[in-house]
Amino acid sequence: MIGTVLLASDIPVWDVLRPLVQFSEQYSFFINIIVLLLALVLLAIAAKAYTKHKSNRFLFLTVAFALFSVKWIIKVIDLFYSPGFFFSSPVETVFELVIFAMLFLALLRRDK
Repeated sequence: MIGTVLLASDIPVWDVLRPLVQFSEQYSFFINIIVLLLALVLLAIAAKAYTKHKSNRFLFLTVAFALFSVKWIIKVIDLFYSPGFFFSSPVETVFELVIFAMLFLALLRRDK
């Protein structure tokens, strides 16, 4: 219903997202730093859980958050050295695919 109302009007559908895009462009550096810090905190929590329980599920979770942290470290470094050109979209997609695979295994794997 909302999509049809927006499509029927003169305003393109994606204009609804324009304030969010402007906000994210304005504060991109700070948002990247915050996401990196959150990734590192989640990695520390997952690593602590793995050392406590020695479960394969926590191992996959730790690997997933480690890859997520590495991805965001590379993205933040990329902002300083080659403003967004080194860490391309296909490389990021491969990282995300492996991260999703690790999260999938962590959710569905049963420990013996």
